Amino acid sequence: MNSTVNARLPLGFFVTGTMSMVGPNWYNITTGKDDNRDSIVNDRPAGVPRNSGPGPKTLTFNFNISKAFFFGASHRSNGNANSSRNLNVFANVTNAFNRTNVASMSGVMSSPNFGRPTGALDPRQIEAGMRFQF
Repeated sequence: MNSTVNARLPLGFFVTGTMSMVGPNWYNITTGKDDNRDSIVNDRPAGVPRNSGPGPKTLTFNFNISKAFFFGASHRSNGNANSSRNLNVFANVTNAFNRTNVASMSGVMSSPNFGRPTGALDPRQIEAGMRFQF
């Protein structure tokens, strides 16, 4: 499920917020043994289909805030007054609330980590920048 909100704020600021929820993230359950003697240790227990282990959901909130500074002579195009040059200053925040989102789970039944997370998605990241448009 995804949702996006765009808003124009006072003083010419723009903000975009996105929310993404995915899950459950399914994973394979294996015995950790070569049960069928084919020299590959990825056999599933009898009657257990692929991707049958339900992992946790991921929930991420991202935000972007920006402001454009227009300068130079403006011109009319199709009845709209536009400045041909501007400097856009922005900040992007991914995983804004720094939520731990599990990326992978251990599905090996013979492992002491069976059913536990073995990796996570990226933590909060902040990117700031500017773009000159002409």
